[in-house]
Amino acid sequence: MKADLHTHSTASDGCLTPAELVRHACQESLTLLSLTDHDTAVGLAEAEQASRSTPLRFVPGIEFSTEVKQVEVHILGYWLDFDSRLLKDFLERLGRSRRERIRRMVSELQRLGIQLEADEILASKPSGVFGRPHVASALVQHGYASNVEEAFTRYLRIGKPAYVPHCKLSPRQVLSLVTKVGGLAVMAHPGLSARDDLIPALCRDGLGGLEAYYPEHNPSQVHRYLGLAKEAGILVTGGSDFHGTAVRNHCARGSMIARGSVSHHPLGSIALPPRDVERFLAWGRAHG
Repeated sequence: MKADLHTHSTASDGCLTPAELVRHACQESLTLLSLTDHDTAVGLAEAEQASRSTPLRFVPGIEFSTEVKQVEVHILGYWLDFDSRLLKDFLERLGRSRRERIRRMVSELQRLGIQLEADEILASKPSGVFGRPHVASALVQHGYASNVEEAFTRYLRIGKPAYVPHCKLSPRQVLSLVTKVGGLAVMAHPGLSARDDLIPALCRDGLGGLEAYYPEHNPSQVHRYLGLAKEAGILVTGGSDFHGTAVRNHCARGSMIARGSVSHHPLGSIALPPRDVERFLAWGRAHG
């Protein structure tokens, strides 16, 4: 069984539409796929529909951005009821917050003499969520940076003049939400957060798994997170954090990957052991 439980589409900051992602997964002989766009469920219905005529098993997911003690902690929610009114209302609030963040970033850029318009950026993506890559793309398009990497380095990274922090969601808020809509909450790429001391408290608040298998985890980190998951009695997952078919600054339809801001690993590049795939599927059967 070949699985990838962490992927992105044009609904957030990926290069492929949800349907294209499903087709690519089939070409790569995946048997299990989850789409986990950032703070949105916009692409899930399209991906699910596209998977119906294939042998691929599709699991709806979302990657939520949270913060605790000035550290970003990303929570992957799986097996979500994406028609839930509770989830829809929550995501609508996040969407408004992300759009306001775009306006604030553009305002900071305008203070620097950079002539961008927030409405132009927001109009470029009728659905889905917005983030720094969309502002970076506008900076490149208008000649204020030669590429997306430069746009981030000069203006948009933490500590740079146009950086604006996310709406501060706590992990506890997201863990509560995922539980209420019948989902499984997994801590994404814990090695990137580098705050393993938070894991016991997250487990008490409803965390159900650790993404131990991740492209940027070294073997010792994988071993550590396997041990922590076993100790806590929670699941182990893995995923590529796939955003596109190649490392490039611009992608079709105005979506893009920003080098240094997202992962660039091939779809299906993480080998999640069959026992962990089965445990993940068993959770879905038991709670479906």
